[in-house]
Amino acid sequence: MKHVLLLSDNIDEIKRCYQVCNKNRYNFYYFNEEKKCVDFLINEKIDVAIINLKYVLDAGTFIQGLRDK
Repeated sequence: MKHVLLLSDNIDEIKRCYQVCNKNRYNFYYFNEEKKCVDFLINEKIDVAIINLKYVLDAGTFIQGLRDK
């Protein structure tokens, strides 16, 4: 089973992602806090992570921070 993570506080994004995941039988997780999301990403196996640009202004720095942890 695939695992999809969404970092967003936009209710429309959350609903859309949930509907797609539910239809395709993917496990769906969402967070609206960057720290909780990062902790989850580090400790769990996630196949797809969708991160709202509001939370990450520099994707390269965000990814490097995950690698460092």
